[in-house]
Amino acid sequence: MSPELIKEFLIDCYENLDRLDAELVALEQDPKNATRLASAFRTVHTIKGAAGFLAFKRLESITHVGENLLAKVRDGKMQLTQDIASALLRTIDAIREIAAAIEANGTEPDADYAELVALLKRLDDGGASVAATPTSNAPVAPAPVPEAAAVAPVASEVAVPVQPPVAANTTPVQEPEAATTAADMGEDRRTGEDR
Repeated sequence: MSPELIKEFLIDCYENLDRLDAELVALEQDPKNATRLASAFRTVHTIKGAAGFLAFKRLESITHVGENLLAKVRDGKMQLTQDIASALLRTIDAIREIAAAIEANGTEPDADYAELVALLKRLDDGGASVAATPTSNAPVAPAPVPEAAAVAPVASEVAVPVQPPVAANTTPVQEPEAATTAADMGEDRRTGEDR
């Protein structure tokens, strides 16, 4: 195989992976965006086709099952769930790992991706991931902030409204409590870790 051909493949592969990563992160916020779903599908399809042409069988296998899963989401047969998004992000990581080995050695690594392929197939068949939770098949939504993680505002940050004197025949209105969101906490939406 021509080293120039492999070099061109790797350049395209890395560019496509960057685009795919950005599309999947954006889809976590807007899981029904048809344009982004179609773009993500085409990107995986492109990587799969090039991998098949160059006889990178592991890479072709992983991208094939990822493409099948994305096709169902794109076609509206499945919703993009947190499990599916996580599995697709793992797929990107595996593709990057394989591409790095090809770049370093000219061949795919000996690593076994059977577990990832099985997970993608299980999700494609409508099953849940191994680490599924009762809400794993729900559409992707921002993660709730655990109560223990909620941080009370410092006294200097609390605005105390000045209320006019209450007339004898009226009932005072209570202000609703402020909710703390993941964005307020500085939590990374993709990993769930603090930024």
